Amino acid sequence: MAASLALFAVFILRERLTPHPLVDLSLFRTGRFSRGIGTGLLCYLVLFGILFVTPLYLEVTHGLPSAQAVLMLTVLPVALALAAPAAGMPADRFGIRLPTSVAWRWRPRHWPCWPLFQPIYGLPPPACA
Repeated sequence: MAASLALFAVFILRERLTPHPLVDLSLFRTGRFSRGIGTGLLCYLVLFGILFVTPLYLEVTHGLPSAQAVLMLTVLPVALALAAPAAGMPADRFGIRLPTSVAWRWRPRHWPCWPLFQPIYGLPPPACA
């Protein structure tokens, strides 16, 4: 951890002294850009944290074999890969506000396929915030 912080400090120092930096650090002075980067970072931390913990939960709590627990999680990356191009089209056409608000209103409790997994694996329903 200390080495990564030291290397990050060296990177920032070098970027400030270089005439043509790789990352324009003045972008971080803009509040909208900084909030967007911070929000994206938090979203990916949560996503990958869940992808890390869920197989352990399925193995320990529900007694699923490792291969089966991991195969259940492959649905998410495949769905993200298929949805990303389709999600970009409305964002390009209407801007990001409308597609984002529609996506936030569509939550796991609306997924019609969830009851199909409950009898097979005995899994509890997902948390619906």
